[in-house]
Amino acid sequence: MTRPTRWVLTGLCAFALHALPAHAAEPLAVELESTAASLSEGDIRLAIEKELGKPVGGPRPGAPSDVTIGIRDQQIVVRMRQSTSVVERSVPLPSNPSDVPLTVSLIVGNLARDQSVGLAPASPPPEAAPPPAESEKRDTTSGPVSAAEPAPPPPSYRTHWFGIHAAQDFAFVGGENVCNSDVGQKTDNYACFYSGTSDRPFVHATYPLNDEIANGVAVATTRLLVSYEAAPTPWFSMGLRAGYAFRGGPPAGQQVQRQGDGSTLPFAPGSGGTPFLPAHLELTFRGWFMPLTERFLRGYVQVSGGMAQVDAKSEIDETDCAEHAFFGYANNTPDLATAFEECHSATGEFDPNLAPITKVDAWKKMGQGFVSLGAGSMVMVTERLGVVLNINVMYMLPASGLVLEPSLGMTLGL
Repeated sequence: MTRPTRWVLTGLCAFALHALPAHAAEPLAVELESTAASLSEGDIRLAIEKELGKPVGGPRPGAPSDVTIGIRDQQIVVRMRQSTSVVERSVPLPSNPSDVPLTVSLIVGNLARDQSVGLAPASPPPEAAPPPAESEKRDTTSGPVSAAEPAPPPPSYRTHWFGIHAAQDFAFVGGENVCNSDVGQKTDNYACFYSGTSDRPFVHATYPLNDEIANGVAVATTRLLVSYEAAPTPWFSMGLRAGYAFRGGPPAGQQVQRQGDGSTLPFAPGSGGTPFLPAHLELTFRGWFMPLTERFLRGYVQVSGGMAQVDAKSEIDETDCAEHAFFGYANNTPDLATAFEECHSATGEFDPNLAPITKVDAWKKMGQGFVSLGAGSMVMVTERLGVVLNINVMYMLPASGLVLEPSLGMTLGL
């Protein structure tokens, strides 16, 4: 044998001793675990023997096997015991049982030679988990946070509202000398008429001179209104209310024809004056503290202003000196002028117990403009239909006065 041949044989022996287990002189011990009992043990050992070119046998009594084969999670798992460690390789279980022996033999050859070129691929390493979404990140102070569902879209709301409303005015009234033509009817915005009339102004002096109305609240005009409202956001809206007022009084400031001595006859007709303004026009701005996205109850505050007149009537019992003098209730009075004067001053032949009582309507007339503050609520009957309760505190101008105006209506959202 030549020296080069001897070197080649020596190198091949060293490689075989390194690649195979230390006890390579014995048959390779191959064992199938219970999980692989369904596999063909004989075919597998024969395929490994052909792949490695060395004898393959079963487990050795009292000694660990060189190769162990099992099945886990539809994977063939092959473990090979080497001199200092145990290496493992797994691949998917072939769908065709006849391919199992070849697959196992390739894995064993791969482990024995520590190479993978041309052999069945090992099971791919698990893919790296994607970074957690913002909603799945852990809160280091309070523990893990579960994945949150997508945020629901913001609730929708109706941006255009049309309504119809009924409103009742309540005016604050009261004062002294209310029917005195030089006092209450000039400075306190009162217009006095004989009861039940609208063209018989009461402009006469009375006894006693100081007639009055107790301070309080009187039922005033009634209104029927329609409305439109636009809401650019659920928290703010602006709109218009327009309508017609009922139960207004007669014209204020009617003039009565006077006699030559300057006196006026009782129940004399009047003319002219400023008629009642029935039109109502109001601009509103509302802030919704319970916004228009609420499903059942919504609430707001508002400021508004516009054009309107409020009339409120109070009844007064008067002693009319003109009526007293004209109908001759003063005994033995030489003329009407003397009887009139004696009634004024309660002197002479005047007897207040004999003077008739005259019913007078004292109209408090306010407006024809106003500014107001208000508040209200909308109770939803359906998604689009709501009942609106509103109350305004109105300050009337230029004929000043204070008015409460509650209203009730229905609105439809589009």
